[in-house]
Amino acid sequence: MPAILDVLNKYNDEELMKLKSELEAGNATIALDDGRTFTLNKDLVTVERKTFKQSVREFTPNVIEPSFGIGRILYSLLEHSYWRREQDVARGVLSFPTCVAPTKVLLVPISANTAFLPLIKEISAKLRAAGISARVDDSSATIGKRYSRNDELGTPYGITIDFASVSKNTVTLRERDTTDQRIGSVDDVISVVADLVSGNIDWVQACRKLPAYDGVQAVD
Repeated sequence: MPAILDVLNKYNDEELMKLKSELEAGNATIALDDGRTFTLNKDLVTVERKTFKQSVREFTPNVIEPSFGIGRILYSLLEHSYWRREQDVARGVLSFPTCVAPTKVLLVPISANTAFLPLIKEISAKLRAAGISARVDDSSATIGKRYSRNDELGTPYGITIDFASVSKNTVTLRERDTTDQRIGSVDDVISVVADLVSGNIDWVQACRKLPAYDGVQAVD
């Protein structure tokens, strides 16, 4: 009977030895949890003390291991920083803070004209010397598409190089979130970018140092 076995399994060594003595003397009486009593004899129950050699003891530990992966933190950061432009929901923006963005500056020549190569190399070298990470996007896509896809990559600033840049040594500086553009000499723009990257100034202060770009830069 399962109820009787449950009671016997709860007995400690002292209770089992007492039960053994009662069985050897005749009968033993046990009480169940519900108040019923049963009489047992040696034909029904046998109590023996045995020694077993146990070479392997297997157990499953209960461990509380609070942990979290860095992937979830990064995903939360990306999700928090990503948004779409109101005027065009197809254009996504990853608004990484400048200090977090892996690439700080995108160099964008308006075409693949070889006349831009010396200036691109010069600007790249000056940015590298200032400790500013930059990359060149000289693909055949339009400037708008190139800026748009790098906005989704979180690149905070873009420097546009056109034919007027070659003749005047001036370039335009674009800010990712506002798409605002400023113009200045190569050295002035790089100096402003260095201050932005180091956190010495914000974009509002940068706008005081560089005049607004009206979309037209005449070629001398």
